[in-house]
Amino acid sequence: MAVVGKDIRFSCSAASSSSSPMTFVWKKDNEILHNAETENFANMREKDGDVMVYTTVLYLRNVTFDHEGQYQCIITNHFGSTYSNKAGLTVNVLPSFIKTPRDNTIRTGTTARLECAANGYPSPEIAWQKDGGTDFPAARERRMHVMPDDDVFFITDVKSEDMGVYSCTAQNAAGSISANATLTILEMPFLAHPLEDRTVSAGATLALQCKASGSPPPRITWLKGDEPLVMTERHHFTPGNQLLIIRNVLQEDAGKYTCEMSNTLGTERAYSHVSIFPASGCVLEANKMEGTMTFGIITIAVVCSIVLTSLVWVCIIYQTRKKSEEYSVTNTDETIVPPDVPSYLSSQGICSSDGIGSTDVEACNVGYRQPRLCIGCNSDEPCKTADGLYSTDCNGSHLEPLIRAQDTYPHPPVPDGLSSHNPLQEAKVTALSNGHTVTPAAGEHRLHDASCDSE
Repeated sequence: MAVVGKDIRFSCSAASSSSSPMTFVWKKDNEILHNAETENFANMREKDGDVMVYTTVLYLRNVTFDHEGQYQCIITNHFGSTYSNKAGLTVNVLPSFIKTPRDNTIRTGTTARLECAANGYPSPEIAWQKDGGTDFPAARERRMHVMPDDDVFFITDVKSEDMGVYSCTAQNAAGSISANATLTILEMPFLAHPLEDRTVSAGATLALQCKASGSPPPRITWLKGDEPLVMTERHHFTPGNQLLIIRNVLQEDAGKYTCEMSNTLGTERAYSHVSIFPASGCVLEANKMEGTMTFGIITIAVVCSIVLTSLVWVCIIYQTRKKSEEYSVTNTDETIVPPDVPSYLSSQGICSSDGIGSTDVEACNVGYRQPRLCIGCNSDEPCKTADGLYSTDCNGSHLEPLIRAQDTYPHPPVPDGLSSHNPLQEAKVTALSNGHTVTPAAGEHRLHDASCDSE
């Protein structure tokens, strides 16, 4: 294939081991080309040193449709001739526009018209794109119309999203060309959200929104009544003037506000009536107390946190001390006594009588009975026990207290007849019955001599 006006060439090669001279002939449609522009040369084949490769090249300059046909080469020596396969040449023409699309500006709701036509050989096909793609609103919504034998591209019921750059492409086997046109859509200003009437209390903040759209984008101007809005330090605008904010509104801010939207197509207006009513005492008081309440809440929260933290630490310290005391009591070598024995007696190992008027003294059995301690006795007198009763079974030889000097306990109340310096107050006493004595272990001491004073 060739394009009109371009240059093209055909080449043909043959190999021979003979030194006989070669002749080259080109044919077109089986007719010899006598005046053809050719080039002939020979090369030694590298792998076969005695074989020569002969090549002939046919040049066609500035081809036209007259050059179309079947081309063949013939190479001959005195041994014979060889013929190449036939190669066909087709001449095509690149597309060229006879109508190109032009920039267009229209209003929404109308019909857009873009023209594009091209010729070439073979006849080119026309295709349209928007912003470099084939998926665009008019195509999806079937508002685009292209007639097969027409050069016009239509878009009906134009919308703002149809605005963009449209490309017309003409393509055939020889190649393709394209042309661009910009479609601009004009749209009157309009409100995306309606402007509403407002009623606010004095001292509050007022916000009026005028969200306008259009093409080209509208310019927004605010009016109060029929006059331009007088700006103060209480008035603020967002970029584009689409939002008007008035802080600490006063009675003089009441009235009709106008949002004026303008572009090249015209001007539209929207209105809002603002009413101001006096702020009630409760509202004012609430506004004043808002900061105080916030501070008070924070203060209460901090105080509660401190109190809770203190309670937790008190509980921790109490539990720790309680466990320490239990551990100390558990590790002492004291006798287990029944629960009905007075605490100060059980801790000191002091015996009490079994009952009023009883003269029998029972020795404490570890884990079962509490031994009774004789306050003072001798061989001829009854023994006076810690509870004030007397027993005749107690004497210096029958009852021998065992004193563990290393175990001490807090001083209980001193019973009648005991001296505050009695060693028994700071020792653990264990009494054994039946007149038996116990040999003291290391660190223990026995009290052998006990004087008995009767009351």
